[in-house]
Amino acid sequence: MSKKVTAVIVGKFQPYTSAHQHITDSALDEHDYVVVLVAGSNVPRSRRNPWSWTERADMVISAHPGDEHRLQVMPLHDNEDEKAWLRSIKGLAEAASPPGNELVLFNSRPTLEKIDGWKPEPHEWPIKIGGHGLMHSADIRKLYFEVGSFEAKVENDVPLSTLARMQQFIDGRLLDSLRAQGDSWV
Repeated sequence: MSKKVTAVIVGKFQPYTSAHQHITDSALDEHDYVVVLVAGSNVPRSRRNPWSWTERADMVISAHPGDEHRLQVMPLHDNEDEKAWLRSIKGLAEAASPPGNELVLFNSRPTLEKIDGWKPEPHEWPIKIGGHGLMHSADIRKLYFEVGSFEAKVENDVPLSTLARMQQFIDGRLLDSLRAQGDSWV
């Protein structure tokens, strides 16, 4: 019997895009269990980080109905000390993974390949679905916050469940307060 494997995915998911969904689906297809660590969970809401970690966790889980039993989403605090941040990634992933599972890094960030004892599984970027490259989260945020009707421009770039949460956000008062801030959307 082969050893069970947990794939670990780290990202900010501001918002959770179709590219993120594709990576998570691939991890779920290839491995027994997936741990998604939502980076920047301790960062205050801003134009660059409009969604709380719980809102982003909801975007991730909602995009993968039926896989909740194999998908764990956890907060990851940012830390300027890279070694401490990498230790926290490893600790969170080990705590969330079923006991005895091998951990693999399902990500493209070279920094994360420095985690001792982990095998990285790089994936090609940009991800293309339906013949076109998918937008980066920063581009989606810019369209979302600066353009009135954004749905048609991003409908292929975010899962429908994320699009619904983005619409709820627009309907609330948070969007107006973020638009009033002077920092960048990207």
